[in-house]
Parts: sequence; structure tokens; C-alpha cells
Amino acid sequence: MTDRPTEVRPMNWVDGYLKLRGFERNGRFYEAIGIRRFYLWISSLGDAETLPDARHEGPVAGYLIRSVRNDARYYEVANAVRLMMALPPATYLFMLKAWFSFALMAHLSLYLMVSILTERYKRALTEIQEPDDSIERPEDPDPQMPKHHFWFSPKKWEKREFYRFLGMEWAQDRTVAFVKKARATHDPREHVEQFDHPSLTELIRFEKGTRAAEFVHLTGFAYSLPPAYSFIVHQQWIWAFYMLVIAWGDLWLSLLQRYHRVRTMILLRRFGGRQS
Repeated sequence: MTDRPTEVRPMNWVDGYLKLRGFERNGRFYEAIGIRRFYLWISSLGDAETLPDARHEGPVAGYLIRSVRNDARYYEVANAVRLMMALPPATYLFMLKAWFSFALMAHLSLYLMVSILTERYKRALTEIQEPDDSIERPEDPDPQMPKHHFWFSPKKWEKREFYRFLGMEWAQDRTVAFVKKARATHDPREHVEQFDHPSLTELIRFEKGTRAAEFVHLTGFAYSLPPAYSFIVHQQWIWAFYMLVIAWGDLWLSLLQRYHRVRTMILLRRFGGRQS
């Protein structure tokens, strides 16, 4: 797929929502309530680089600050949208006394809230830390190829043509459009860095990231099914359809991660062939 250069106009209301308030700007408030622990844990799932804490003194890699600032903007908008989708059915399940389904939606809503706070914390860190563009991206001197996993490793029948038949190119185009819209801003510091020739280390890290993203979306898919069943039992057909649509969206996004992984593994095999 080739990127078509299109101008994306920033949404002013998103800039207003994302603006950090006074108590947020030094990052220490979020560290005091334990957000850094969540940040380190969620980053470890995809082997993502993390920013130093708010008490760090000294320069930080400029590429890392720009990347985190840019990604945090998108992830916060995405999680906020997902939270707004989760709260109405959670409230109605409470009214129906469907306690198990309510507990699932409440737990999902809590996770999304913490995720939103984490993205705000990450953006606060990018504001207080000094970027140093002389620091280059670290390269693993002995990169380890992704290990086989019974679930995450692509199966023999998982070909690019199969996922294209399922409409993954269309899904990717829609996802990229949403990402660009969420990232669009008047702030000249925030821009997307493109890697036309990613290194082996970057490809391995990206592959791990697709595993983490697939796990998150599959969990969201599983969390949506019991509430859908509860609404069916209570003959709340519109709400049941609503939850099935959310489940379908998470399932679709998990398949998109597998599609990314299939293509990434092709590149990794090429790297492996060059090194052998």
C-alpha cells in the first residue's frame, strides 16, 4: 500500500481537550498516584522504549520525545472514544442488575481511564525533558528473532492475500485516516516520523508491539460478548446489537495486527537471509 499525501486539518477541540492543566505539567502528580508503574508495565508488553521519570536530570533522546508525544496524542483520543462507548452500556447493565456483565464493563472502563491518564503523563514528561537530537536510536548488537508462539506466530495459511480478501487493506486505510486525524495539530513539534528503511531492531520491536495490540483487542472482544448476551436475555435488542458492533470492531482490529505481523515476518526473514 502506498501512502497518498493528503492534508489533514487539525481539530481545534481536540487540542483544547488534550491541553495539559497546571497540576499535570510536571508529571509528578501522575507518579504519585501510581501511573508510572502502569506506564512501564504496558510498555513492556510491546518492548517499547520509555521516558525517564519526572525527576530525571539531563538530556533525553529527541527522537524518543517526539515519538512519545505524537503517539500519546493518538492513544489518548482513541482511549477516550472507547471509554465514551463503554460507559453507556455499563450504566444500563447496572440498572438491569446484570452484575457479571456490569463488572466486565466497569473493569474495562477503569482500564481505559488509567490508559488515558497514562497518555497524559507521557505527554507531560515530553514537556519537561530536554531533547537531544545527537542521541541516535539504539541498535541491539545481537537482535533475537521473534520466538515461535502457538497463538501469535503466523500460521502457514496466513498469507497477505488471505487478509486482503478479508478487507484488511480497507481496515488499515480507515485506521491510518483516524490516526492522522487524531495526530493532526497546529503544534510544529508534533509530527509523524516515517521509517522507509526500518532496522532489524525496529522491526523486531514492531512485531512485539503487534502481539501486545492483538492481545488488548482480543480482550476487548471477549469483554463485549457477555454484555451482549445479557442484553439479549433482557430483550434489549438495540443494546445487544451495539455491543456486538463493538465486539466486531475489536475483532477486526486484532485481525489487522495479525496482518501487520504477517508482512513484518516477511521482512524479518529477508533480514535473516542477509545475515546468514
